[in-house]
Amino acid sequence: MRAPFEFPEGFRMIAGSMYLRAPLEHSPTNKDNITQWICHESPTWNQGNGGGFPTGVSSCNDYPYFNGAIHFPHCWNGKDYNAAKPYAHTSYPVGDIQNGPCPDSHPIRLPHIMMENDFDLSGIQGQFQENSFVLSNGDPTGYGWHADFVSSTMSAMLRSH
Repeated sequence: MRAPFEFPEGFRMIAGSMYLRAPLEHSPTNKDNITQWICHESPTWNQGNGGGFPTGVSSCNDYPYFNGAIHFPHCWNGKDYNAAKPYAHTSYPVGDIQNGPCPDSHPIRLPHIMMENDFDLSGIQGQFQENSFVLSNGDPTGYGWHADFVSSTMSAMLRSH
């Protein structure tokens, strides 16, 4: 069993990259399964490939509807955030991003933070075209979904973009 972990005051990390528009399997910012988009509709789920939006979505009527999930890095090198290199101090585990070992360069294991957003499309069914989703940063692919984490003594703040 691991000892409890408290994020240092002001600790920051980023999951994903707002600039991605295609899957980058070995990128430090978006490996396989860091971002996931799934349309829940019986009899099968329609999941996007490599972290992008699924295609052919016209409705997602089963809970949790249209779902986006993003995993934060959970390995740390023990150094402070550097705005010039915002991804340098954190890393995803080697191999399996959820359960793999931390690389030697980032030996401190962080709690695994995963954020999900569910979008109920039932109120707009029939009012949107297939493959027409666009993130607020202008990304029509879903690969550019990202989120920030900032630790504060008041609370841990998650912000999705």
